[in-house]
Amino acid sequence: MASVILANARSRLVVPPAVEPLTLDEGKLWCGFDWPAGDPREPLLQTVIAASRAQVEEDAALSLLTQTREAATEAAADSIIVLPAKCRPLQSVESMTWVDTTGTVQTIDPAWYSFVPGTGLVTLGAGNVWPTAVLIRVVVGWPTVADLTADEPRLVHLVGRLTAHNMTLGRDHALSGTIVVEVPMGYADEIQPFRPETLA
Repeated sequence: MASVILANARSRLVVPPAVEPLTLDEGKLWCGFDWPAGDPREPLLQTVIAASRAQVEEDAALSLLTQTREAATEAAADSIIVLPAKCRPLQSVESMTWVDTTGTVQTIDPAWYSFVPGTGLVTLGAGNVWPTAVLIRVVVGWPTVADLTADEPRLVHLVGRLTAHNMTLGRDHALSGTIVVEVPMGYADEIQPFRPETLA
């Protein structure tokens, strides 16, 4: 029976998403803003949308839209590699490399392994053996905003809630004169079903 190997707890972003879950106009709607196109606040709102998406990805351990990530793992013979946080949903394995005893980077033949799209599993083919340490480059995330919205509209909703909260936090605090919470009310409950289980 194949053993299960966990890759390092974190993965590294190589190529970021080309688009965000919310357009600029959608972000404005979430925030209740109605400024004309070209307003100097637009770059800030775009940054906040991206930061909100990144926070949801961190909390859910998922990548929301197409991006390229790298993960290193200490593999062993006859093993299934379980990729770390934010390497799901898995679209494709771009490459798997290792460094031989001469210091030369070698690429593992894609015919040696297979993967299950959507999951974070990479399986070694029969008769093959993993090198000791493997660097895996993967393409992950939902292919389009439409795909993400169709499969997991709650995640898009959470990006919208965080965007609105972060863009209006100072204003709300100034108007109310009270302590404002760091995250929107209900966010923790909504993100909870997506949070990964951890082993002690």
